Amino acid sequence: MAVTAQTRRPAHTPYSAPPTRQAPTVNKSPHWLDFLILSAVLLFFLELIVVVGRIAIDNRVEKAIQKHAADGLARADYAAASWGATVVDHSEPRYERDWPWLGWWSTWWNGVHHKAIHMLSPSFGEPGRCFPLKGRSGFVVVKLREPIVPEAITIEHVLDSVVDDRSDAPKDCRVTAWLQHDRYDGKKNEFVLAEFSYDVRKSNVQTCGVSGSVAKARDEAIVNMVELQFGSNNGSPVSTCIYRLRVHGHKPRS
Repeated sequence: MAVTAQTRRPAHTPYSAPPTRQAPTVNKSPHWLDFLILSAVLLFFLELIVVVGRIAIDNRVEKAIQKHAADGLARADYAAASWGATVVDHSEPRYERDWPWLGWWSTWWNGVHHKAIHMLSPSFGEPGRCFPLKGRSGFVVVKLREPIVPEAITIEHVLDSVVDDRSDAPKDCRVTAWLQHDRYDGKKNEFVLAEFSYDVRKSNVQTCGVSGSVAKARDEAIVNMVELQFGSNNGSPVSTCIYRLRVHGHKPRS
């Protein structure tokens, strides 16, 4: 008879729980350090707000400066010397301090005085920074930067707050214009842009729109030459000073 071997059972091992792992201790920062961090963040955002505010203010100031540089009227000036316009003719100037030979030399080359550019440049309210012409009547002819459709004319004189006498300001003005392709064309198709009186009792910068017929013509009235004629001034028998002449308009659309 075969003897079956008895199966050995392993000895019972008592259950032992795995060792518990202790959580790492975190060193909490003191309250004063949290306060410093929060303060630094707040200061950063405050500084950012200040910088953004300064940029916004600088942009406004820059726009104001640009507006003043663009004649303070926010309108394009096609008679600005800095933009390429030039004085091509004028009546007799009056400069007491110029040496006779200097005055002759300055107008010998093209008949235009070297200080005529003052009429097409900002005076910044400085008394005497103008172009004086002899007598109570005279004229100036300006070649614009480029052909335009004219919309308005602006005459500027010095403020009454910085001078005692503004009798040398032009009074009765007449502005004509024409399109000239070359120097030999002459005043072909010349027409009147505007007729007005400069009133010294009003603002020192006075703008007059073009006549109704010119406004109706729209893009058909294209000019690049403008002549300002003044038949009288505000009382001075010696000279008439033009501080600034501006011509406003837009480029032809076609």
